[in-house]
Amino acid sequence: MNINPITYNNYSYVRPSFKSNSPVNTRVLKDLSDVSCVYCGEKMLTTGQVDIFATKAAKLNGKKLYKYLSTLEKYMKPNEKKVLRVIKEGIKKNPDLSLQEVLQEMFPYHLGKLEKAQKSVLKQIEKLSKSFCEADKNLTLMQVYKGLVDIRKSEVEKHFKTNIYISEFYKLKERYTNKEDFKKIENIIRNMPNSHTNISAFIVKFSRKSSKEIATRLLSPSQSTIEHLLPHSLGGTRILSNIVLACGDDNSRRGNKPLDTMPQLRTNIHHYFRTLRHAMAKKLPIQDCLKVEEYILNIQKTINSMLEKPIRFDNSTDGIH
Repeated sequence: MNINPITYNNYSYVRPSFKSNSPVNTRVLKDLSDVSCVYCGEKMLTTGQVDIFATKAAKLNGKKLYKYLSTLEKYMKPNEKKVLRVIKEGIKKNPDLSLQEVLQEMFPYHLGKLEKAQKSVLKQIEKLSKSFCEADKNLTLMQVYKGLVDIRKSEVEKHFKTNIYISEFYKLKERYTNKEDFKKIENIIRNMPNSHTNISAFIVKFSRKSSKEIATRLLSPSQSTIEHLLPHSLGGTRILSNIVLACGDDNSRRGNKPLDTMPQLRTNIHHYFRTLRHAMAKKLPIQDCLKVEEYILNIQKTINSMLEKPIRFDNSTDGIH
């Protein structure tokens, strides 16, 4: 029987069958290399690999930095690749600069672009509010003007904290007379640029960070993270049969939304288990293979009990070699 895919009220299907001394545990999972993301299917980096790459990038500058960053591009997500291309152009124009110095050089230009993009979102909300009732219109305009004043003051600390603009509107949610008015605002305010979707927001935010922090951030969306199938906020626990590996980007994107909102899962799940088995075979002795299969079977049960339409798994042709 499937549980409700929205509330996940029943969690009895996940059995805590792994003791703390099990050969399969979260520490082992986090250190596995060459595993694909359970959602997008792309190969992930371990925390250790990201640290090694970022440490080396922080020691380079100029042509050597340019060349090294080019080798890391294949590990990056789409927005980070766009940022990298801008950074590489900055290195061409300003040879011998470190990664941090390149971003600092680009800061004034991208601050202007970020402010323009933020104003555009607020102006859209301002225009939308003209169709609201008087009370909702005044409430909206008050928040819009507050945001525009902050931008005009050039409070850099707020420019890359997109959540400030979004959360301020959410604080007013219950005060709206017409809840449909707020839904319309919600659809627009989500477009407020942030470092995960906007090049200028990335550069403004990280121009004050160290070179290592910048390099780490470029790779972190591709980093392997512990993903709880049933999120903590919905009652999920840290037992192993609730844990899979997902890239930082997809982990963040899913949040606490139902598993069915991640459609790529169905396409990539078989590849995920294939790479997981191979990675564990390299990491663990042969006598622990049965424990690996037990873990995988439990995860498959967990996944299927959370989906509207269960996935048919065939484990007979994909064992550990």
